[in-house]
Parts: sequence; C-alpha cells; structure tokens
Amino acid sequence: IRAATPPLEATTADVICGGLTLATQTLPIAVVLTYTESGFTSLRAARGRPEAPILCLTPSIEVARQLTIVWGVNPVVISATGSVEEMIRVGIKVAIAKGMAKSGDPIAITAGLPTGTKGTTNLLTIAQA
Repeated sequence: IRAATPPLEATTADVICGGLTLATQTLPIAVVLTYTESGFTSLRAARGRPEAPILCLTPSIEVARQLTIVWGVNPVVISATGSVEEMIRVGIKVAIAKGMAKSGDPIAITAGLPTGTKGTTNLLTIAQA
C-alpha cells in the first residue's frame, strides 16, 4: 500500500467508508473497526476523518506497519477470520482490550466478503460491544 490517501472513486468501498463517517456523525460510535488484507479500507476510512478512532484489524504485519503513520488508524495484527460473526466477535474483544470501547458501546464495522479476499470492501454494520 502507499501512505498517501487514495483519491475518491465511484466504488462500493468508497461508499461504505463514506457511510462510516456518516455513522460516526449520527450515532455515538465508540470505535470504527476495519478488517483489511491490503490496508486500503483503513486508508479510505481515514480519508473521511470519522469522529471515532479507527481500529484496523489485519492478518498482515506489513500492512499493520504501513498503517501506523495513517491519521486515526490503530493497526492490530490478528489471525485471519472465516466469517462475519467471527470478525465481529474478535473485533469487539480487541476494541475492549485496547480500551477503545466498553461493553454496550456501538461500534461500526466494515469488511469485505468473501473474507480473505483483497479489494472486496462491501460490508458496513453497526454492532454493540
């Protein structure tokens, strides 16, 4: 990935990340969780400057290292997840452990389906920690 913020494009990923920003402006979102293989979801989320910190979960140490310099992004390396339910469960656990959310807090989650595939950001959901 590159450190520069990607330009806005007419893509599903950009619409999803725009929705993240709107969610943080509308709801008391404690943390934004981005699951990413390549880092681009987190870059796109950061471009919108959401009103909640971005917790980037990635199975790639290289991606995590590159994202340490991106505005508002807190990267954490995790094992690959196999389902949306597992992503949510792991994300909530990490957010609480990092002190970024507490039980009952609303969190915004974005990811790509099918899981483990680069360039598929197409999911936005709101869950409770």
